[in-house]
Amino acid sequence: MSQIVTTCPTGYASAISRCVPRECVFRSASQFDENTGDLTFNNGTRIVIPAHCLNGHNDAKGTTISSTLPVSPSAASVYPATTAWIEDTKYANCGWSGCSQLTSFSGNWPVPNNPATTTDGQSIYLFIGMTNWWDANPTYGQLIQNVLQWGPVNAYSCVNGGSYWGIANYYVGNNWCVVSDLKQVNVGDVIGGLMGKTSCGNNCYYWYMSTTDQTTGAGSFMNVAAPTMYNVYVTLEVHNVVQCSDYPASGSTNFYNLNVGGGTPGWGNQGPINDCPDESVAAYGSSLVILNYYYPPPPPPPPGGGCVAQGTPILTNHGYVPVQTLKPGEIVLGFDLRNGQTMSLRLVSNTMTWENSLIRINDGALLLTATNQPIYTRNSTYIGWVRDPQNLKVGESIYDAVNHQWVPIYSVENVYDRTRVYDVVTAGPNNFIANGYLLDYK
Repeated sequence: MSQIVTTCPTGYASAISRCVPRECVFRSASQFDENTGDLTFNNGTRIVIPAHCLNGHNDAKGTTISSTLPVSPSAASVYPATTAWIEDTKYANCGWSGCSQLTSFSGNWPVPNNPATTTDGQSIYLFIGMTNWWDANPTYGQLIQNVLQWGPVNAYSCVNGGSYWGIANYYVGNNWCVVSDLKQVNVGDVIGGLMGKTSCGNNCYYWYMSTTDQTTGAGSFMNVAAPTMYNVYVTLEVHNVVQCSDYPASGSTNFYNLNVGGGTPGWGNQGPINDCPDESVAAYGSSLVILNYYYPPPPPPPPGGGCVAQGTPILTNHGYVPVQTLKPGEIVLGFDLRNGQTMSLRLVSNTMTWENSLIRINDGALLLTATNQPIYTRNSTYIGWVRDPQNLKVGESIYDAVNHQWVPIYSVENVYDRTRVYDVVTAGPNNFIANGYLLDYK
């Protein structure tokens, strides 16, 4: 598979040294019908290529694909279907004198959004794991894994799933595997994984394996008699991914509270494969690893409208200041969703308008326009931007970007009062922090 090296603008992907719309990037197909635009993949999945992607482009072998459809000038690019460890980071407890055993591995990570495309038969695995071999090849070694997975059964999964997220424990070797019951979980839930070594007698060891949904209390458990483990991994593995929208729509997954018994990880990156834009691995100390994958661009903001009410404290590089005092060129703090860190952003504009209808959240923690003010939100099926605060519901959560935690919404009230509101626009990712909460440019 070709490495993506071209730098492309937002909304475009590099493909065969060209920048093409992301929705026009697919993997190799067994048959293309130029009369209908149908692309049939080797697994039997069939999709219709968007019309604007079909004008005089070449597939990965250089074969020209034409179309009888009325299309606008653009290009589509085709890659082989991806089945691989897309990206991972590894710690080997080894030195010149040999390897020392590790006794446990644990960590947490959230359940990401479902893939934007759910009909390609793809399987997604986000897991922490341990192995007794220098790499994770089960032909030579054995792996134990706490697994969060999405998608149907395949030759590697050993347990049947579906178009939902589930958790299980895997013990994998050469052409065999042992797996615990698959338990379904919800988008936004926090997963906890634990693998721990216990003694069962002279030269006998069991590994206790626990993968739990710490939000609901559900869990999957098993004990296995496995060899001594020397290496640990944090991994994104996929099977039968045929387009970038087959990846989880969240764009990244944070593995945190990582703890290794018997060693202190200095994580080393393996990959990424770069079959889609934005794939990378970031490690922060020994306890936090972020796997970045396909990151769909946000929808364009609608015109008009304000943002936050006068008096709202906005976080800057010198603390909180009332929104109405901000001047273009000042530095405000935004939030990088890839690495979970605040970042300095230049204020581009701060425009005042009047609004008659606002939404008050949690007894005034935020006072926002009813529409056109995105706020970073989590509910049982989604993590991302909710554009209109009037659609927020009690029981959902909004993100506290200062304390790095989700805060439940306990009240959402309409306020009908003529109020000055300010449209805050920053450079870069265009978000900002209002009274601790993460908001985006309208």
